[in-house]
Amino acid sequence: MRYLTLLILFMVVYPAGSQTYPFKTYADKGFNANQIFALYQDKTGYIWIGTGVGVVRYDAREFRPFSVENGLPANEVLVLTPGDSNTIWIGTALGLASMKWDYNQNQPVMSTQSFFKRFSISALWHTPRGLWVGTRRNGLYFLPHSDSINITTLREKVSVKEIKADVQGNIWVLDDTGLSQFDPKGKHIAHYTLKIKGRLKTFLFTPQQIWLGASSGLYKLQRHPDGRLFPAKRLLKADINRLTLHHASLWIAADKGLYRLNNGSLQGWNRTNGMPGVDIRAMLFDQEDNLWLGSYNRGLFSFNNRRIYSYTEKDGLASPVVNGIAYDPAIRGRLLATDKGIYRIVNGRLSRDPRFRALDDEIIWFIYPDREGRLWFGGEDILARYDKGELKRIRLQSLQVESTFIDMAEDHEGIYWFATTVGLFSLNKKEDKTYPEIAGHNIRSVWDITPLKDKKELLIGTDNGLVRYKNGAFQFIQQQDGLPDRAIYTITRDTQGIIWLGADRGIIKMNGDQFRLYGRSNGLNGTIIAQILPDPKRGGIWICSDEGLQYFRNGKAGLSVTKTDGLVGNEFTTQNASMLDTSGRLWLGLFGGLTVLESDWVFRPMPQPKIIIHKASRLTGRSRTAEPLKRGDSFTRLHPGILFDVQGLYYYNPEALILEYRLNNLDNNWIELPPGSRIRYNSLAPGAYTLQLRARVGETVFHFPQLDFPFTVRQPFWLSWWFIFIMIVLVTLPFIWYFRYKAHQIAAVNRALQEKISQSTRELELTGALLANIVEHSGHMLITVDMKGRIITWNKRAEEVFNYPKSHILHKSIDVLDSPEDAWPFEKIIRKAAQNDVIRMLELRKKSSDGRIVELVASATALKDKKGNVSLINLNMEDFSEHNRDLEDRINRERLLAGIEALNRLLATLSHYINNAIASISGMAQLVSMDKKYQDKFNEITRFQIKRIQAVLVSLSDLVRSLNIKTRDYVGEKGTLFDIEQQINRFIESVQNNPSRQMSFLDKKEATDDDQD
Repeated sequence: MRYLTLLILFMVVYPAGSQTYPFKTYADKGFNANQIFALYQDKTGYIWIGTGVGVVRYDAREFRPFSVENGLPANEVLVLTPGDSNTIWIGTALGLASMKWDYNQNQPVMSTQSFFKRFSISALWHTPRGLWVGTRRNGLYFLPHSDSINITTLREKVSVKEIKADVQGNIWVLDDTGLSQFDPKGKHIAHYTLKIKGRLKTFLFTPQQIWLGASSGLYKLQRHPDGRLFPAKRLLKADINRLTLHHASLWIAADKGLYRLNNGSLQGWNRTNGMPGVDIRAMLFDQEDNLWLGSYNRGLFSFNNRRIYSYTEKDGLASPVVNGIAYDPAIRGRLLATDKGIYRIVNGRLSRDPRFRALDDEIIWFIYPDREGRLWFGGEDILARYDKGELKRIRLQSLQVESTFIDMAEDHEGIYWFATTVGLFSLNKKEDKTYPEIAGHNIRSVWDITPLKDKKELLIGTDNGLVRYKNGAFQFIQQQDGLPDRAIYTITRDTQGIIWLGADRGIIKMNGDQFRLYGRSNGLNGTIIAQILPDPKRGGIWICSDEGLQYFRNGKAGLSVTKTDGLVGNEFTTQNASMLDTSGRLWLGLFGGLTVLESDWVFRPMPQPKIIIHKASRLTGRSRTAEPLKRGDSFTRLHPGILFDVQGLYYYNPEALILEYRLNNLDNNWIELPPGSRIRYNSLAPGAYTLQLRARVGETVFHFPQLDFPFTVRQPFWLSWWFIFIMIVLVTLPFIWYFRYKAHQIAAVNRALQEKISQSTRELELTGALLANIVEHSGHMLITVDMKGRIITWNKRAEEVFNYPKSHILHKSIDVLDSPEDAWPFEKIIRKAAQNDVIRMLELRKKSSDGRIVELVASATALKDKKGNVSLINLNMEDFSEHNRDLEDRINRERLLAGIEALNRLLATLSHYINNAIASISGMAQLVSMDKKYQDKFNEITRFQIKRIQAVLVSLSDLVRSLNIKTRDYVGEKGTLFDIEQQINRFIESVQNNPSRQMSFLDKKEATDDDQD
C-alpha cells in the first residue's frame, strides 16, 4: 500500500503556470562565459564558477578569471570543492589543481597533481582524512593529506559521476555501474546496481530514500528493505543533471529547465516564464538563500525571489499596463483590465477572455462585479456591462462629451455611481443623472467612489478634495476645510474601521472631520498614492505608490518591495489595479504588467550581507612600506598611515549595499566607503581606537561587532610631556639672557618710538583740525552725500549760499536744492560721478531755502571704500551769481564808455559847425560896427545862423537823450562831464536876450579861434 501511495505521489504533480520570474543574468556585468559546469561558495562568501574557459571568482561587483595562464592544467573546469585553509580543489578536463588564496597579496597560489595530469576529473569530495577524486573512465582515487604521493586506487576503469557524504560520514559514489558506499577510511560497504535506462548523472540521499537523476528522468531508490526503484512519471523525459535539497523541497536541474518538488506538486521554470536558458549543469544555494544556476550554453543566472512572479508582455499581455483586477466566480479566476482589453488568469495561466474580445482594442480602467453577479467595464470613452452571456455598451444620456470612466460603485439603494474625468454621474435603473454642483466646487475629475454601507453614505475622491454624499446632499471638504492635500485618488476603510485617503503627498488618516497626513517624514518611500489595501491578517495597510509597495502600520512605514525585489515596475497604475486575496497573495497592477507575491514573503528576514577585512596594515618609514596590523596591536605614532582593505558581499542586491565605517575616539559620524576604496587614516594622535564597520541596505542597517578592530597609538618617549619639558628648559636657558639683553634694547627703542609716535599723533591731530577748519571755512561749498543723496557734510559757505543751517539740512536729501529749470539734478550728478569717478565744471542752477536761484560751477568726485565700491560723492561748488552781475555791469560800462567816446567825436564835429556860425555872425557884427548899412544883412545872417545853431542843438539834444547822460557819476567813478543839455539851454538864452553878452562871447570865441589858428 505504501508503494502505491508513492506511485500516486508521482502522478499528481503539476507544472508551473505561465508566469515570468525575475531571473538575473550577468552578461551585462562582464561575465561572458557560456558553459557553466560547477558552482561553489567558499566560507568567506565568494562565488566560484567553473566554466569552459577557466575558473572565475565573483564578489558581487566584479568577476576575476583564472586560466591556464595562471597555472590551471586546463581551462575546462568540471568540478569545484573546498579544501583546508582557504584551499579550493579544481577538477579540470586534463588534471587536478589546488588554489590557495593569499589575501595579503590578493593573489592565488596554484599547484597541480602530476598523478592526474592526463585524467578528466569529474567528481571531488573533501574529508578530514583526504580528497576523494573521481574521473571519467579512469576510476576512483583517494588522495591523503599526509602524503600526496601515496594515492589509493579505490575502483578502476569506471566513470565517476558524483561523490557525496551522508550524516554518518560514509562516502557515496555514483558511477556508470551503480551506487557504491564506502566508510570514511575508504573501505567498500555496499553497492547498488541500478537498472535504469539511460546514463546515471546525479544523486541525493535522505534518511529513507535516495533520489537518482539520469538522462531518462528522476527516480527514487528505497534504501530499506529491498532497494526498489520508483520513477517520477512527470519527469521521465527529462535529462536530470543536478539534485539538491533546500527548505524541504527537492530542486531538480535538467536539460529542459529547473523544477521544484514540494508536497506532491511540481513547479517548473524555463524560457516561457523568464528563465534565460535551459540545460542546467550547475546549481547552488548561497549563504543569502539565492539560487545560482549555470547552463551549458547560456551562461550564469540567479534567482532570489522564489515566491514572486509576474505576467508581462512575454507571457502574452498585449499591453504591459494593468489598470484593474477583479475575481470572477464564474471562471474561478481573475480578470485583468489593460490598455488593450480584458485578460484572465485561471490556474496560473494567462489568456484572453473570449467573452470580452469585443473590448480588445479598448483601454479599460476598471472591472466591477455588482450584487447581481453582472460585470461592469469602464475605460476611455467606454462603459459596458456583461450579463447572462451578453456584453452590452451602456450610454449615459446626461454625459454629452468624451470622457474616461475611472471608477464605479453600487450604493445601498442599488444606484450605480460613476467617477469620470468630467465629473460625477449616477444610474438608477434606466435613468442617469449628472451633478453640476460638483463642477461648482472647482472639481473636474472624480477618481474614486467608496460606499460606506453601514452609514449609508458615499465617500468620493476628486482632484479638488473629498466629497461626502448622504441623504441626497453633498458635503465638500477641501483644503480650506482642513484637508491636508488637494487631490484624493483612493479611499479605503481598514479592518479596524479607519478610513484612509491616498493623495499626492502621502496617505491621510480620517477621523470624523479631523485629518492627519503621513508622508516621507513617516518613512514613506513614495507619496503619490494609487491604492491602499487593508491587511486583515496583520492589521496594517499596504500602500501602492509611485515608488513601489510598502507596508504601513501604527503610523510608520515599514518593509518595501520595489523593482529590485522582483516587481515588474515601481509605479502603480490606478486605484483598482491591485488586490489582496484571502490566501494572503498580493496581485499588483503596475506599469509593466502584473506581479503576484506572497505577503508573508515580504516579512522574511532580509539576507544579511557580509563584510570582509582583507588586510589591515600600517605604513612605515619614508618608503611607506606596509606592515601587517593585527587586532589589539600597539605602535608608536611614527607610522604615517593606517590602511584597511574592506569589501562587502551582497548577492541579493549588490547595487543597494552601502558600507560605512567609523573610527571611535575620532569620527563622530559614520562615513560611507565608496566601492573599491580603502579606509585610510594619517598621523593619528596617541590614543586607543576601534574601527567599526556596518552595512546599510535601504533603510535596514546591519551591524558587525565581531569585526571591530581595536588598536592603540602610543606616543614615543621623546614626544612625552616630561621629555619635551626638559628639552625645552635646556634649550631655552641659553636664550633667556640673550632675550633679556635684547629686551632692554628693545625697551629703549620702544620709548624713542613712543615719543615719535606721540609727536606724530599731535601733528596729525593739528593737521586734521587744520584740514577740518579749511573745509569748514572754505570759500567754496564743500558737500558730501551718500549714494542715496543724503547729506553727510555741510560747510559754512554752503550755509551762506543756500541759507540752510547745518543742523537742519544734515541727513536730508540734497534733492531739496534742485531747481526745475536745472539740466543737472543732483540724482543725475551722483549717478554719473559713480560711473566716471569724477566730473568737472558743471554749470548748475540750484535753489536756496528762500527760493532764490543760485548759479554755480560744480565738480563731483566719487569716494571708494577698501573694496573699490563707491560709497560717497564729494561736491565742490562755487557761487557765480555776483561774479555774473559784476561782469554784466562791466560790459554795460564799457558799452557806455564807447558811446561817450563816440559822443566826443560828434561834439567836435558839432563844435565846428557852431564855430563857423559864430564866426559868420562875428564878421557881420564888425561890418555893422563900421557901417550901419550892413545892419539888415547882419540881422539876416544872425537869424540864419541862430536857426542853424538851434538845429545843431536839437540834434545834440536827441543824442544826449539817446545816451541818457544826466549825471556826473557813472558806475561809481567820478568824472568831469557836465550837463550838456543845461549848458546849451543857458547859451541859447544868453544869445537871444543879451546881445552884449552874445558879442562878448563871440569875441571870446573869436580870440580863442585865433589862438587855435
